[in-house]
Formats: sequence, structure tokens, C-alpha cells
Amino acid sequence: APNCVCPATAAWDVGNLTICEGGTADLFLELIGTGPFSVTYNDGSGPIVVNGLSDGDAIQVSPTTTTTYTLVDVSDANCLGTAAGSITVTVEQQLSAGPDQTLDLCGDGTVLDLNTVLDPGADPGGVWTPSNPVVLGSGNSGVYTYTVSGTVCPNDQADYTLNISDEIAISGLVATCELNQLDYTATFTISGGVQPYTVDGNAIAGNSFTSSILSVAGDPTFSFVVDDAGPCPPVTVSGNAPNCVCPATAAWDVGNLTICEGGTADLFLELIGTG
Repeated sequence: APNCVCPATAAWDVGNLTICEGGTADLFLELIGTGPFSVTYNDGSGPIVVNGLSDGDAIQVSPTTTTTYTLVDVSDANCLGTAAGSITVTVEQQLSAGPDQTLDLCGDGTVLDLNTVLDPGADPGGVWTPSNPVVLGSGNSGVYTYTVSGTVCPNDQADYTLNISDEIAISGLVATCELNQLDYTATFTISGGVQPYTVDGNAIAGNSFTSSILSVAGDPTFSFVVDDAGPCPPVTVSGNAPNCVCPATAAWDVGNLTICEGGTADLFLELIGTG
């Protein structure tokens, strides 16, 4: 009897592949024999039969995780032949840079690593442009883009808008005596931060503040807490009551005099102050 061996054979005609999550891979076949062919392969879940194939056709697969496809056997129009070979399809997960973000930050001069404020859902290992880390100063406000790059999956990016405010600053602090020299007011100017400003929790118009009338005796010191609508912490403004001394003075503006008995003398005064 002749040594009868079915001439039908099957082999993969492509090497290992990488696809993006949700994509497909074409597993091309090299088929020898008399078509049409039926090919059996296994993806780890059990044998799968595909009928009606021709040489050069492809089996299209869409794995959700990395999967190896192994040929089991092949049949042509006449007989059951042999098949051999395995292909691994690696699945790259879709990339996520997370959503766009807007951050209000205090320009206190510290250094911020933007990775510490990265959205929890973003993939790590991305690149920041134009720079990272960032020195927190108002001059560095702007848009910083986070980009994650894949092998086959498309890149993804998120824009982080940094609004960096200057710290609250106080200038021109002065305590001024009232005319009665018993009371005084405190005045100062606020800059930096984000308007509107508050002093002791009360909103003020603009950036200049003058206190209510304080008593030199009852309020020998003063303190105010200045806050704003921005991210920087409040500041405390404090000082001492002024040394209020009444400027009114009086002195004789004439020397000793001699008059005749029964006469009069004019005693002139030097008076300083507000008459």
C-alpha cells in the first residue's frame, strides 16, 4: 500500500502582533492543498473551526486581553491535513491622561511637582510640557499639558490650567490720632491675592481699609485678619496705638510788667492748636 499522507497543511503567515484595546487583528494563513479549507485553532478557550477559507485569507480576532492563537488542524476538499504554529496578539490598553483641570494655587514660591496633582484616573509615566516641576509664582500661571504615549494606541493629553495668585501683602500701615487725642484709626493698603478682600470676615470695597474709631486707652494694640477670594492663606495685620498727645499749648507772650497803682496790664498769650 502507498504511504498516503494528506498534502493539506496550514500555517500562520504573520508574526506576533500588538493591537490597541478594542481593535482587531488579521491572522493571515498560508494554506496548501485543494480548497476550500477548514481550519481549527485554539485561543485558550477551546477549539474554534473556521470553514470556507482560501490560501492568503485571514482570521480576524478582537481579544480584550493578550491572547495566543494556536493552529490545531486543517482540512481541504479531500482530506484532513496538519497545521502548526502559534501567534500571540498583545492588547495594549487605551491610554488616559484624565480630564482637563483648572487649579487655583498660591504663589508662595514653593516648587510643585505636577505629578502630585495628576488626576487619579490618569495613566502614570506621561510627559509635562512646557515644564515640570513648577515654581509657584504668578509669572508661571498658564496651561501645562500632560501627554501619555502608547505603542499602537493613540496618545492622550490633558490640559492643566494653573492660576497662580500672589500672596496677600500689606503696605502703608499707619495709626492716626483723632482730634480729641483720645481715639485713633488704623489704615492700610492691601495688594496681591484675589479680590474681593475681607477684613475680620467683612468684605471691603477696593483695596484700602480704615478701621472704626479705636480708643487709645481701651485699645492699646490692634489686630486685623485680612483674607481674599483666592487660595493663599490670610494674613494678620497688627500694631500699637499711636502716642496721642494734645498739641494745644499756652505760654505768656510777655515778660514781667510794672504798673501804677490803679492801672491795668495786658498779659499777652502765645497759643498753639486749633482755636
